[in-house]
Order: sequence, then structure tokens, then C-alpha cells
Amino acid sequence: MIKSVIFDLDGTLADTLPDILTAVNGLRAGYGLSPVDYGYVYEFVNGDTEEFVRKSVPGIADDKIDEGAKVYKSCYSKCYLDKTAPYAGIAELLSKLKARGVKLAVFSNKADEYVKNLADKLFPGMFDIPLGAGIFASKPAPDGALDIIRQFGVSPDETVFVGDSDVDVKTGLNAGMRVIGVSWGYRGHDFLSNLGTCTVVDTVDELERELM
Repeated sequence: MIKSVIFDLDGTLADTLPDILTAVNGLRAGYGLSPVDYGYVYEFVNGDTEEFVRKSVPGIADDKIDEGAKVYKSCYSKCYLDKTAPYAGIAELLSKLKARGVKLAVFSNKADEYVKNLADKLFPGMFDIPLGAGIFASKPAPDGALDIIRQFGVSPDETVFVGDSDVDVKTGLNAGMRVIGVSWGYRGHDFLSNLGTCTVVDTVDELERELM
């Protein structure tokens, strides 16, 4: 029986890429680099802030990563609610799960403050625990997911991890949970299917059937 569901945020619950791209290009501009497009950002959108800085500013010195992270966060703080929007049908699915008494959480590699704010703004009252980076090791480390279910008082085999990337799949498997990959995010059906380690769904209706 499914008692809790942990969702990734970017590419799973909401399309956050337009605002991420704005922040990445703001970061690059600060280092005198030209703008990039969506295809460039797709390569690292599921990473943490350090990876964003390293990929956005190729060749940046290790001792400049923290400085770059501050620049990126400053850029993102100004735009992260501009164009980000939930995927169609997600809010309704969350409401149905909530009504059934299923515990709901978000676990993202995005900075914790943004995860909490986005969860509150986009899905008010839906998530029992919204958790981002900076508290536990970044995904695919399972620490954050395991702490979530510890707080919920449920076991890994009573929990489903839902995400759109190999990072999410590895996180769920590392935590001993069943994993569902959603193809509407930033990796696609074929990529997820080729992993061979998760159930892949193409629509929110399919996801609902898997979770209900």
C-alpha cells in the first residue's frame, strides 16, 4: 500500500526551465559570457547549484565556485516565479492523493528556500514536507528521502519516488523505494526507459493510475 509519495520538482511537478535559463544567462553575463539556450541547460538542470555554476561558467576555478553560486542565487531570486508553472493536471492529482491520506513531499536539488516557496506558491497546502538542497547531501544521495519517510513514519516499500531524470531514479533506488519516471520533464521517455530500473509514464492520468 502506498502511504507516501516523494516528488522531484523541476521537470516533474512544474516547468521551471524558463526561469532557470534566465538565471543561468544572468550568471554567464556576470563572467562576460554569451547567453545559452534551453538545450545547453537541459544537460544539468537536475544538478545542484555547484553543478549549475561549473556548467554555466566552464573552467571556473574551484575557489570561485562559492562566489559564482552567490551570483546565480541572486539572479534566480529575482526571476524564479516569473514563468515557472505547474504541469497540467498535477495540482488535481496532488489533491486526490491528499484526500486519500497519502503523505506528500518534495525532494529537490534546488536550494531549500526556493523549494519551500515554490511548493507554497504553486501547490498551497499540498506538501507535508518540501525539502531542497543545503540540509542533506544532494540527490542521488538518499539521505533527504530517508529523513522524509522517517518523519512520515513509513517505510521505503510504502513510498514511491517520482521524478523525471536519472538522478531521481538513482535517488529512489538508493532509498529502497519504487520509482516512477515521468516523460514530460527534461529527459524524455526513451531516456528513462533505457535506464531499465523504473516504471515510465507519459501522462498525469497514467501517473494517477500507478499511484492510486
